[in-house]
Amino acid sequence: MPPRPASRGGATGVGLAKVIPLPSPADEDLEPYRRIAADLRGAIVSGFVAPVVPLPTMKELAERYGVALSPAHRAVSVLVEAGLVNASRGVRATVAYKPTTPVRSTPRAGELGLSSASRDDG
Repeated sequence: MPPRPASRGGATGVGLAKVIPLPSPADEDLEPYRRIAADLRGAIVSGFVAPVVPLPTMKELAERYGVALSPAHRAVSVLVEAGLVNASRGVRATVAYKPTTPVRSTPRAGELGLSSASRDDG
């Protein structure tokens, strides 16, 4: 019997490796942990990976990207700090149920150097 897909169009823990793209040659100039973190973040933010789904193990990530364990650990740490992943020692990291830090695609007016007066003129 084939595995049942997770809700929200997400992936199951077993099929997660198929959702995370293989490393792109265009990303080779990035540090290894940044490549891994970017790929995982993309799969999470796009909704391909449902909340509470376990991430690949550190060993699986390291093998997939052809790196040592350290960059895999660092990539997951970056995602934990961003609130996208929950991780505890000895327990496999999982996608956070709800991101603790909102993921915005557009900057706020203050981040663009606009004052509230200039926003009202538009």
